[in-house]
Amino acid sequence: MEAFVEKIGPAPDACLRYQCDPLHSDTPLHPIIQQMAREFGLESLAGTEERRKKLADAIRPFFHDDEEAIGRLATLFGTPADAVDRSEPPVTRRQRTLDGLVELIARRAMQQPLIMLVEDLQWADPTTEEVLRLMTQRFVGLPILLGVTCREPFAGDWLISAHVEMLTLTRLDRNESATLVRNAASCTLDESTVLRIADSADGIPLFLEEMTKCAIEEGVGASDGMFGARNSVTLPTTLQASLNSRLDHLGSSKRAAQVGAVIGRDFPISLLGEVIGRQPDELDFDIERLVASGLATRRDEGVEPTLRYRHALFQEAAYSSLLLAERKRLHGLVLNAYERRFAHPDDELAQILAQHAIQAERWDKAARYVGLAYHNAVQRSANREAVSLFNRAIDVIGKLPQEVAAPLAIDLRLHAFTAFHTLGDNGKLVELIREAARLAELIGDRRRLAAASTQTAFALWMEGKHSEAQKCAESALAIAQLPKDFSIAVSVLFNLANIHQAQGNIVQAVKYHRQVLSMLRGGLENKRLGWPAAPSAFARAFASWCLIELGEFSQAAELLVETETYPDPIEPHGLVMITTGRGNLLMRRGDFGNAVDVLRATLDLCRKGEVLTMTPIVSAWLGHALCGAGRVDEALAVVVDAVERETYRFGGKYTWIHLRLALAEALRLNGQLDRAAVEAEVAFRIADDCGELVHRAYSILEKGRISLTSGEPAATLRNADEALPVARSRGLRPFAAECLCVKARALEAEGKAGEAECAAKEASALLSQLGLMDDRLFSFFSVMTAQSA
Repeated sequence: MEAFVEKIGPAPDACLRYQCDPLHSDTPLHPIIQQMAREFGLESLAGTEERRKKLADAIRPFFHDDEEAIGRLATLFGTPADAVDRSEPPVTRRQRTLDGLVELIARRAMQQPLIMLVEDLQWADPTTEEVLRLMTQRFVGLPILLGVTCREPFAGDWLISAHVEMLTLTRLDRNESATLVRNAASCTLDESTVLRIADSADGIPLFLEEMTKCAIEEGVGASDGMFGARNSVTLPTTLQASLNSRLDHLGSSKRAAQVGAVIGRDFPISLLGEVIGRQPDELDFDIERLVASGLATRRDEGVEPTLRYRHALFQEAAYSSLLLAERKRLHGLVLNAYERRFAHPDDELAQILAQHAIQAERWDKAARYVGLAYHNAVQRSANREAVSLFNRAIDVIGKLPQEVAAPLAIDLRLHAFTAFHTLGDNGKLVELIREAARLAELIGDRRRLAAASTQTAFALWMEGKHSEAQKCAESALAIAQLPKDFSIAVSVLFNLANIHQAQGNIVQAVKYHRQVLSMLRGGLENKRLGWPAAPSAFARAFASWCLIELGEFSQAAELLVETETYPDPIEPHGLVMITTGRGNLLMRRGDFGNAVDVLRATLDLCRKGEVLTMTPIVSAWLGHALCGAGRVDEALAVVVDAVERETYRFGGKYTWIHLRLALAEALRLNGQLDRAAVEAEVAFRIADDCGELVHRAYSILEKGRISLTSGEPAATLRNADEALPVARSRGLRPFAAECLCVKARALEAEGKAGEAECAAKEASALLSQLGLMDDRLFSFFSVMTAQSA
């Protein structure tokens, strides 16, 4: 790649270089931030505000007056707290920041062609990989050459575009190897030596170069200085042996190379001196010799002069030449030196300090710095990096004494909720929180046990394990002490409401939601208490859904109207909750056109605000509303998209059921009865496995509609008769009316006019109670059957 760039000869600012680093595979955007720091001269600035201002000034010509975009990119050089902005959710801000990075390069390319070189992708952090994938999509048609090297096979999604090509670099053959040896030699070697090296290096360019240098260095001491002496040189048999030989030729400078390797591939000269115990000017000879050997290069730009190993393998060779005990001691010295320099380490430095603490076996410090790196990743919504750091932190904490480790392990698991939940890994989340509860009980920490039990209940509810969830929630409620455990009590009661709703105890669910709302008065209505939105918004939304199922439309409307002054208009999660409730109310009352408008806008807000947990249920209800409005093709498009993108992974099991039922309905109305039956069966099995009695009944009735459309009224009648007792016993008047409507149609199809009339009259009486006795009499309940009949 270097030869290629040299041949093209681009302007200095037209060649952007990004180096991935194994030490920073969990540091979000590490190679990108490093490249920007070098290019825009930020390395020489010590203050955070100075760096941010200089970057803003440098990129302003590309963004003109878009101060919002400039501000997002500038926060990359601030603290993690700078990345937190209540004006948009963290995930949204993260995505817009990534889009801004891609757009910055694209706009630069519009002014001059660019070359971008990304090396060692196998060490890239997940966020950098995401940016690179965005670049391959955005850069189509732009004068940009993006070259990426990787020691491992590229993932398949890198090769989905015609403008992306993969080149596999094979090993050099004998003739190519010999040519490289001749060009790498600083003096003329006889042909037999050239061929010996070519035959021994297995076609690996770096090995060929190193063996050539080793051969020359070994032959320099020959008395006659002629080529015959070189012929007797014993060539190293491995690359490691070759590099070790090079290190041995450094003499006293080898120590500087070894200590530098402990610090990292890049190491400041002053830090090297501090660890060795010498002044920087006392290292001049060693540094000059190290640079002259070709193992390292010197950079004098930035805050202070630094050395960099020319290749990662050079650093590895120097590092591995140290005994384990000496490595441990030196890592401890490096850690001490860094701590003297930086009282408040940033993202990148936290990772560095953590690594040195781990290698020094200073487990208390390691736990602190890995935990800090994890916290920073969560704040930046770098959830994949956060999960990786979480796993490292658990390993580190396990090295500490139990009395110290247990509280740290509990808190780490409780704080892991956001990252694992956002990635849709609810199964792992249940496992983590259960372990937190076990540890809290083991050490007798009441408050941590209550918090862990609350989160366990939520995670189990999401997984559809409602009986276990209820036990955990009730246990947490018994432990919680008011007023100091106020936020825990609110969470427990909200969880209990959702658990009862899932089990079909809708009336009890409403009581719990109203209890939550009664606690959140007196200025607490819009307080978030650590939630994605104000708990009052969640409670009102979920309570309205329960009331709608009970047919208490007026009460549901009152709850939703009371939210007009909140949630905070700049917070999308709360808005999604409330507008979903409004759309659901419109749909259940048969006002499908307005329901579609509200729910479509809500779905857009889910996507823009990354409200992942609500996306599946909003998609399902929008599908229902579109079906009711007779726009079946649109309904299919919405619901199929939600299912194919597996949006249900981010919601509870109830969202799986609603999505499958919405898809079954749309397929039925589209005439795809076999597929509709499959989806209805999937919904039934999920509901049955989870013990969600009401959702099971919904699935049974949908099977009945499909049977009726297929000309099997007897099967429909059995389905309606099985679902109806559930509706009646649970007080679900709208669903009971729906069951009766379907039953009446089935009886009519069987020629049982008298029984059909009785069922229709009972349905009519229920609808009258619900205030739906108008042109929309059967709008919500039987329009789908009528359309497909």
